[in-house]
Amino acid sequence: MSNRLDYFEIAEIARFLVEKIKAGQTSFFNDFFNQVELILSNCESYVEDLIVVGLFEGIQNIGGKDIDYHQGFDKWLRPVSKQKWVNLIDSWEGPSWRNTNQ
Repeated sequence: MSNRLDYFEIAEIARFLVEKIKAGQTSFFNDFFNQVELILSNCESYVEDLIVVGLFEGIQNIGGKDIDYHQGFDKWLRPVSKQKWVNLIDSWEGPSWRNTNQ
C-alpha cells in the first residue's frame, strides 16, 4: 500500500457518485459498478477494505437521508458488491433494517 491518503481520495469518488445520483446523471453507473464487482471478486483484503469502508461507506454517509442507500443502488450492485453493501449496513444498523425497507 502506498503512503497516499487512499481513504480521502476514495471519499472524493464517493462524493462525486452521490452528486451524480442526486442530479440524475447515472448513465455510467453500470460500467462503474461492473468494475467494482470485478475488483471485489479478485482482490486482496486491503483493496476490499478500501472499497467497502472507503467507497461504500462513504456513499452511504455522504448521501445521508438524501438518497436511499438501503436499496437505491441495487440496480447497479452485482452479487459480490451487493452482499458487501448489505453487510456494511448490517454492521451499523443490524439486520432489522431489511424488514422495514423491503
